Amino acid sequence: MTKNDKQNIKVRNILRDDFDQIIQIEKLSYINPWDTNILDEIFSNQMMVSRAITLNKTIVGYNFYIINEDYFQIINMTIDPEFARQKLATHLLGDMFKTDNVNNKNRYIDAWVNERYTPMLLFLKVNGFKPLMIAKHLFVNEEDGILMRFSLTNNTNIPTEYEEMLKEFDCIIF
Repeated sequence: MTKNDKQNIKVRNILRDDFDQIIQIEKLSYINPWDTNILDEIFSNQMMVSRAITLNKTIVGYNFYIINEDYFQIINMTIDPEFARQKLATHLLGDMFKTDNVNNKNRYIDAWVNERYTPMLLFLKVNGFKPLMIAKHLFVNEEDGILMRFSLTNNTNIPTEYEEMLKEFDCIIF
């Protein structure tokens, strides 16, 4: 990526017109990519923040996350594999704090990551996230989910929303 390219990086809200580009990145990135129906469902969720990162006006990644009272929860942060390792995901992570107009709280950030998705696990670890627990068979194909958290205060509390969701899974807390 050139210096000019870096100047042409923008993070903006996702529009419905962006779905085709997002689906293309999903297909390049995942065995079980999201489709238009999933995007519609997520996009219509009032609690969801949907952000795209563009390079020269082309979407090269995106971040879907929820802002809760005490935390952010990343639902899906993905960069087009062609643009991997160029600090674009770091831009999206930083944007989460800019998006919160009432950022007077010390919120933590959670991400449930498929145990097999090593690039995301490494990215989060490099950016200060720590594993809190594993939920056995959380994802499609019975793959385990690892709860990764970034917290300035080392908060390890499990939100009540997770407790309800995790009742049907065997969990290991670190």
